[in-house]
Amino acid sequence: MQHQKRLAVIGLLASVAAAVGIIAATNANGDPPPPPPPASTSGINARGQSYGPGGTVGSIEQLPDLIATRASNGKLGYITKSDFLGPTLTLDQVRQLPQGTQDGQPSFDTGPRTVPVYAADGTTVIGEFQKH
Repeated sequence: MQHQKRLAVIGLLASVAAAVGIIAATNANGDPPPPPPPASTSGINARGQSYGPGGTVGSIEQLPDLIATRASNGKLGYITKSDFLGPTLTLDQVRQLPQGTQDGQPSFDTGPRTVPVYAADGTTVIGEFQKH
């Protein structure tokens, strides 16, 4: 009898642990969390380009040459720093952009554009990313 109680308690604890794991593995929308970034999250490729996540840096200068992202096809890869930052515009070009406001401040919209997503080698295109 004691053995059966012990097995019942162990079974109950295992069920609770599994339920907690499933709940913890979903976000507020009920979607599973995104997979982790590519296995080699940062480094230098054969072309001398740095690659890695962009969200942990303190300034634009510290961004890697290739910034980790997810392509529209779901593959994990990298976009170039220049694609991430967008085009450099002259003052005259900025004045010609459609203007709106965001939080009471002028907001200029260059519109969405599609940029290639690369493997860590910086040359193999594995998908694309819609940049807004």
